[in-house]
Amino acid sequence: MLKKSFDVLGASSSAFSSMVLRPKTSSVRTWRAEFTCRFVQMLFDKYLDQSDQWLRDRQELLAMKGPALTKVDQSYKEIADVPVLELCPKGVEPSTLPALVYFHGGGYVIGSANSYKYTAAKLACLCQARVIVVDYQLAPESPVPAAQQDCLAVVDRLIEQLAAQDPLYLMGDSAGAGLVLNTLRELKDQGRAGAVDGAILLSPWVRPFEPEYLSKEYEYVDILSERVLQHWVDSFGDNVLEHKRATDFSETSFIGFPPMYVQAGGSEIFKAQVDDLVSRLRSDRVHTAYDVFPEMFHVFQTFSPLVPEADRALALIAKKLESFN
Repeated sequence: MLKKSFDVLGASSSAFSSMVLRPKTSSVRTWRAEFTCRFVQMLFDKYLDQSDQWLRDRQELLAMKGPALTKVDQSYKEIADVPVLELCPKGVEPSTLPALVYFHGGGYVIGSANSYKYTAAKLACLCQARVIVVDYQLAPESPVPAAQQDCLAVVDRLIEQLAAQDPLYLMGDSAGAGLVLNTLRELKDQGRAGAVDGAILLSPWVRPFEPEYLSKEYEYVDILSERVLQHWVDSFGDNVLEHKRATDFSETSFIGFPPMYVQAGGSEIFKAQVDDLVSRLRSDRVHTAYDVFPEMFHVFQTFSPLVPEADRALALIAKKLESFN
């Protein structure tokens, strides 16, 4: 625990020093947003010389805390033998709420339901929803498509359990948004895409094997780098064809998908591929709303309450969810 704390303090100190020496890389970001971005950059830089578990441990240590956690009831359980974290606004019967299934990001390699607990609590309160965060298996210990299978299994079971009139939404960030698209693609192949009422994608990672679809001009102001992304791709496992089928959406037909709401940062490395995805969704006649937040970094929404800009983005998600009804 002490070693983890020292690593976190070291990254914080380096980020603060850089803020003193080079206060601004953006005219739009708040000081807290800029500091957070640089802090995460420092952790990722060190991570490249460490194990995946090293970053997972520090991510758990840094799990966000805030007042939203006092406003929800939370429980750990299993759905279809997959561990999940469920959060509901206090005092509300879960069966009366719409279900929002959340797939966390982390390149299919890092992240957990617990590390996303605060984001889920905020969403539960803002959306007045039963938020279910799926603790899917991670690569390389469980190669792709283990994560995809877990997420589909949870959604399959919920479709069986929910009444036809009960709203069901899917949401994910980064690789988690890819898990949303894969789940919808599988449901569509089964003729059941209509069971999902809408989906929310935050900075979706949809072309892991095509570096030409990275906006490398933003690499120095984003939390992600091409080196980190390549490390994650190398962790998927040996069956490249199977990985492409599960994680790459460059040739996917989105016809028949439910309404989508997509958010992206204006200065993130995925900007080009998110723009391309939105264009293709609209070409396939999927009702798609798209908001870009000027000069913001990758998945800044998941850093509330540290990043003030995140709260506005999450509030917009709640409004868009209402429009899916």
